[in-house]
Amino acid sequence: MVATPRRAAVSEGPTLHKQITMMSQRGGSHPAPVQQRGKLGTYKGVLVPTCENMWGVIIFLRFYKIVGYSGLGYALLIASLSFMVALLTALSLSAIATCGTSQGLAGVYPMLARALGKEMATAVGLVYFLGIVFLAVLEVLGACEELEMVQHSLFEFTTHINAVRAWASAFMLALALLVAGGIRLISQLGLVFFAVVLLTMLSFYLSLFGAPNLEPIDAPANATGPAPSGLSTANLRANWGPSFAPGYEFTDCLAIFFPCFTGILSGANRASSLRDPASAIPRGTLGAITLSFCVYVSFLILWAAVGEREYLTMEHGQLDELIYPSVKAAQIGIVLSSLGQALQCVVVAPRLLASIAADGMLRPMRSLARLTGGEPKLALAATYLVGAMCVLIGSLNAVAPLLSMCFLTCYSMMNLNCCLLGLLKDPHWRPRFRYFHWAVGLVGFVLCTSIMFVIDWRYALGAWLLTLLVLALVVRTNAQTDWGSALVGLRFQLAMRSLTGIDIKAHLDENWRPQLLLLYHLREEESHGSRRGSSAAAGWGE
Repeated sequence: MVATPRRAAVSEGPTLHKQITMMSQRGGSHPAPVQQRGKLGTYKGVLVPTCENMWGVIIFLRFYKIVGYSGLGYALLIASLSFMVALLTALSLSAIATCGTSQGLAGVYPMLARALGKEMATAVGLVYFLGIVFLAVLEVLGACEELEMVQHSLFEFTTHINAVRAWASAFMLALALLVAGGIRLISQLGLVFFAVVLLTMLSFYLSLFGAPNLEPIDAPANATGPAPSGLSTANLRANWGPSFAPGYEFTDCLAIFFPCFTGILSGANRASSLRDPASAIPRGTLGAITLSFCVYVSFLILWAAVGEREYLTMEHGQLDELIYPSVKAAQIGIVLSSLGQALQCVVVAPRLLASIAADGMLRPMRSLARLTGGEPKLALAATYLVGAMCVLIGSLNAVAPLLSMCFLTCYSMMNLNCCLLGLLKDPHWRPRFRYFHWAVGLVGFVLCTSIMFVIDWRYALGAWLLTLLVLALVVRTNAQTDWGSALVGLRFQLAMRSLTGIDIKAHLDENWRPQLLLLYHLREEESHGSRRGSSAAAGWGE
């Protein structure tokens, strides 16, 4: 009598997953069947959204400083390490997306739950949620930093750090209210924001190639600091080596740059709207990562060649005499593109949190799965509260390591699980992606974990302790699942290998005389039945 409602309650989880994912992709408050919408291919469904989520404020506000302090050589090393992490994780993601049991699911979390099991997917999903929130905070703080360059008087009503916190809090509240008001307008604004990003990047390319001949029409007349000298091999040679400074050591530059590769799971979030997810997710994700790496490397080389180190390492003002045709237009474009990126994060994070809560693996979170008017308003409120607390940090450089830790932990666990599933040849693990091997997951796990401890060993230990704590809480609840878990398959494989590995002949008869015939765990109903049989036999005997 008790088991039936429990199964019914759990069976609501996948329905809510699909409903939440359809809402976020359709742009309306009422879910519609996937068959009624046009299916997307690799380009529009995966490659473009992934690039949109990877090209953020770091490109516009920190690339020149990374080159100036770390030098072009170390900057290229940082970009290559980040690219390798993203590439190896994308290969593991491709294996998960093509796993036989993950077909027909929508979104990152349901896909992970089917491939890795709900226990592990809950831990990975929560870390991924925190990473998305930190990414929104990073973009908001970047928008505040550039807004101050546009109109400095807006930040003079109090101390600088408190002014940044006030504007960041206002932006975060506005984004949350905009998401609460409806998704339809946000879906349309996403295209506008991405167009702004492309125009701003085009302006940067044009200005870097044309400097110093192309002067902005609104360049400051009384500029006295270093100016760009134009592309030259002399600048490349001079800027090749490092010139580290406090706040911009190698580890700091690595932590600041890595968020450029934190949007690689965006294509998997649109799995339900893809024509062929098993083909589109691997191709689109790998294509977006490769394209982004080429864009990043080109910007790093151009910044190293366009000016001397004194120009690149200025506190601010690098864009004042460079960006063509208008500095103000480019700065406004940076603000809008940053807020647009943050808006997309605020849209995705509540749906991911509601999807995790719908599984009921953590009982205190179950209320966050509730929908109000077809929207996860409680999950949105929780997302806003976390983001509102994080923006009080008030510094883009301080948020970047925290953001990097969250995504590196998520990537590490994905790679590790794929490695174990492939190494133990679990029957549940059946990826059809031909370029994945368990060694790929192992190398990805080692690389992600190593970079975490290189950036900051204290943050790394904290991130892993938090993840393991969540995993322990999920396992302790022993929640009932509605499909097979990969962890169950792993335990079965380990048990089978242990039993078949016993060599009785290697033990002496004097101390090894096993009498074990069968191990069997009685289910609850069988246990009650055996008690009733024993009682009846006792009564008959009397």
